[in-house]
Amino acid sequence: MSIEPFDPQLREDSPCIDAGDPDSPLDPDDTRADIGAFYYHQKMFTQRWENDIQPEVELLSIYPNPFNALTRLRFSLPEQGRGRLAIYDLTGRMVARLVDGKRPAGYHSAVWDAAEFPSGIYFARLDWAERTATLKLTLVK
Repeated sequence: MSIEPFDPQLREDSPCIDAGDPDSPLDPDDTRADIGAFYYHQKMFTQRWENDIQPEVELLSIYPNPFNALTRLRFSLPEQGRGRLAIYDLTGRMVARLVDGKRPAGYHSAVWDAAEFPSGIYFARLDWAERTATLKLTLVK
């Protein structure tokens, strides 16, 4: 499993991937079931975009939300590039930078440890390759 907090997913090199009971239902990615309660998504194809139109960057989820101290932000990038995932307070001031730099296309996640921040409303903003996505977070102590 991953060593990051709140990340109960199998690592890509886990021997538990595709090692479950062959008679059990397939995983959501239509591969043989993984062992145990955890699931590893295997990308089975390369996406092609019609007319070179690519989807926006996407903040897929924040869990838990509302949260107390730690939360995980999952996001999707349609292409490799440079960008930033940051947290802003209600005044628009950046209070945390979670990701800054080059990342490959695909699904990613980051953890925000907000233990030192006051309760309130915050915004996660993903700026990538001239695209932007924003979600609201609620920190409750």
